[in-house]
Amino acid sequence: MKPVVIIGGFVFVMVMLYFAGSFVSTETCINIGGHDACWNDFAIEVRNSPLCSANVCVAEPFAQQHNAFVDAMLLACADAQSVGYSDSQLNAEITLSFSNLLGSPASVQEICSLQGTLLAKLSYD
Repeated sequence: MKPVVIIGGFVFVMVMLYFAGSFVSTETCINIGGHDACWNDFAIEVRNSPLCSANVCVAEPFAQQHNAFVDAMLLACADAQSVGYSDSQLNAEITLSFSNLLGSPASVQEICSLQGTLLAKLSYD
């Protein structure tokens, strides 16, 4: 085989691997009321976080997902509260997201009053 064919084949394979890798994501995101929050689908090491009792801890995917949900929900609730819960589309997003993730229906006012209870972050320890 000629070196040009070998090099061309190698370049082709590398380009295909690059594009295949761009479709594989290890991060998942949620959007509530225009507020994105993302988490990794695998455990990560976290340093110097108030969610850790030590300088370094491991954040499991379920805790990352819960904390991302709380972040997005609290921001969406702040928006809903700032307009007196008059934005029906935002209210619907909040109630649907809450119901989908926690399996429990509630009004937007009930959900947004849960800060510190169900809408509290999990520690990573």
